[in-house]
Amino acid sequence: MKHLLRLFVFTLLCTYGKVTFGQAVAIQTNAPVSNTWEFLEETNLVKVVYKITDCNVPKDGLYASYVFLQFENKTNKTIELSWEPELYYDNQCATCAATGFEKKHTIVLSPGQKLTSNCDYTDDLARKLQIFIKWNMVKNKRTLSSFAVKNLNAKIKH
Repeated sequence: MKHLLRLFVFTLLCTYGKVTFGQAVAIQTNAPVSNTWEFLEETNLVKVVYKITDCNVPKDGLYASYVFLQFENKTNKTIELSWEPELYYDNQCATCAATGFEKKHTIVLSPGQKLTSNCDYTDDLARKLQIFIKWNMVKNKRTLSSFAVKNLNAKIKH
């Protein structure tokens, strides 16, 4: 009976794709820009990768480094995805006491869709998918030292 219950719970988790782990990624002070996506997490419903990039927009005076997240829906169904960013600046947690929109992000992915950020800091969706590292043209008061995507929860929308 215990084995049957465990199988049932495992099947439910696989069906709804709920994942609560979060791999922490350390960022070096002078993290190199990369056009290569690096693996972060994967479930049966979604794959999460990231890359470090510079956003240089002279007309707006924006010269900054960011982590861009990319979420890929691995299914042929629409999924709702939520996660909590855990961000450490100078080894101090900046989001551990956060609430509301700073604490949890939610997006909807169409079947097979890949969604990532861009350098448009006025785009609310793009801002959910980016993590500020540092300013590139000024002395930084703080710099991202590590990040994690915590409490990743992907579920199929019916």
